[in-house]
Amino acid sequence: MRINPMTMDWIRKPEVCTVTESKVEIITEPFTDLWQRTYYHFRNDNAPVLQLKTDEPFFSFIVKVNYETNNGYSDWASADIDASIKSIWFRFSRREDDFCVENSYDGINFKQMRVCHMFNIRKEIPFGIYACSAENSSFRATFTNMEMTDCKWLAHDGQKPDDDISVPET
Repeated sequence: MRINPMTMDWIRKPEVCTVTESKVEIITEPFTDLWQRTYYHFRNDNAPVLQLKTDEPFFSFIVKVNYETNNGYSDWASADIDASIKSIWFRFSRREDDFCVENSYDGINFKQMRVCHMFNIRKEIPFGIYACSAENSSFRATFTNMEMTDCKWLAHDGQKPDDDISVPET
């Protein structure tokens, strides 16, 4: 199902943005971020977020992002993305209380960035897009091809659980 960005809700709408039925363009503002309690010892919760909500326990949200890079400087991504890349796809998937974030350069072949379990999660969750500039800089981020699909993160039928989980003596 294609998502019309005009039906999504802003948290901290940016000063400069364009939203149409098929595209969201954000010009980031300096010193905006969504950074919480790591060894940097600071919190920033001031970046613009455009989101929607669902109570669907199994789904994937896919979006294509085109962006101007910061002249080859780090973007603090948790995955290595070469500065020559100007377009990337992201896929966020939910399997009840478990989540997976992936990226792709072609929108077809996705590579895992993170898998996590969320405790005490509500049935309905918010999700969406954001863009930020943690330092004194700015760039243009354009989000297109937003859609919600059946869950593309396949169930893992991996190895059989251990029958006896014990801690070895030391």
